[in-house]
Amino acid sequence: MLSEAPSSIHPILKTVLPNGLSILLKPMAVEGSLVGLVIKGGSIENRRQGYPDGTAHLLEHALIDQISPRIREELHINGKTSNTHVSIYGYSLQSKSNEIAQELLSTVNKPVAEKNITEEMPRVLREIEQVRETSSDHKEKFISAVQKDTAIYNSTILGTEKTLQHITKGHLQKFLNSTLIPGNVLLVGIGNLDIPEILKTANSFQIPKLVPCKDSAASDAQIPGESTKELINKVRIEVAMERFWLGIKFHGKGI
Repeated sequence: MLSEAPSSIHPILKTVLPNGLSILLKPMAVEGSLVGLVIKGGSIENRRQGYPDGTAHLLEHALIDQISPRIREELHINGKTSNTHVSIYGYSLQSKSNEIAQELLSTVNKPVAEKNITEEMPRVLREIEQVRETSSDHKEKFISAVQKDTAIYNSTILGTEKTLQHITKGHLQKFLNSTLIPGNVLLVGIGNLDIPEILKTANSFQIPKLVPCKDSAASDAQIPGESTKELINKVRIEVAMERFWLGIKFHGKGI
């Protein structure tokens, strides 16, 4: 975990780079660092574009699978998919914040491979089964109280055995292309951050040009909503901490 060192005041860095990548960095006097990449476009956008339920979540797994097992273990690379975002992140108790940023930004620029689906599908199916088996835990009780139908919540994000059968490599790539656009991507970090190096890495990142989609259900690349600057101005560091630390999951063991 992030281990507290003598406290001091550190300003939060919030900016939007010329390449369209949004930045939110909170340096802290701690030993470790946590860095994440958030892409706006979770299960809601997944369904809006007409892709099978579970596409966004499988994309999260595929992005992580593209990182070598050694680096995944060394940098504790994991991910989380929600109704509104696909997030991948890593943490280290050493000074490796920039290495994490490099890996996260690199993997989203790699083309999705068929082997990513083959390797990750069993993990996703296990997650679906685990959710079924733990449907009475506190999390599901809370969701049930709010939403009444937990099956809808779970199937929308995770998908089902049936919907997963219809997800292709093309679906994952097109969905990534449609969401990995300026205004939708946020690089967030907290802890012992090498800010100059992270900014250097972030500035060199090229958000790929959208590959035109022939599918009518998936041709809309833009997601309506607030601008990146408006989003960043509303983000508070407590939310970032909750999303990437308190809400952390181990790859293959949760949503």
